Amino acid sequence: MIVDPSSLVERDAYRLMISAFVPRPIAFVSTRSRAGVDNCAPFSYSMGVSSSPMILAISVGERDGRPKDTGRNILDTREFVVNVVTEEIAWRMNQASGDYADGVSEFDEAGLTRGPSERVRAPRIAESPGLRDGASEDHGGQERPADRGAMSRRRRPYADVTRTVK
Repeated sequence: MIVDPSSLVERDAYRLMISAFVPRPIAFVSTRSRAGVDNCAPFSYSMGVSSSPMILAISVGERDGRPKDTGRNILDTREFVVNVVTEEIAWRMNQASGDYADGVSEFDEAGLTRGPSERVRAPRIAESPGLRDGASEDHGGQERPADRGAMSRRRRPYADVTRTVK
């Protein structure tokens, strides 16, 4: 099949991209807003970019022409946590992807437990068996690109190895 990307509406382009590259890991990203509201949301456009230094990229789009909470929070605080998704929390991850009003925490809506992070103020998802907390250092060369990638580079990587991902 040959597809001219310019002929696709945004939703069709998204559906093509998510179905063409499978399986793909989901970054379940948790953040905290300047106002202290905890947010968590899944992102299927994520990938490890480098192992030395350890760099992770996620692509955070917009919703209804506005930056998603995750993107806005990362840009405002430069902190986030990437949590691992397991079968046990997959349903709650899906619940967290809903379109909630500003000031509503997806942790509460999805019944997820906040856990302390090692190096950032954003909470981790306690039910997740592994995580990577980080500070955003690059926004794809844009000034405030809510719809561009956020990248994390950590001097000392952290992973919770007390539990095993199944």
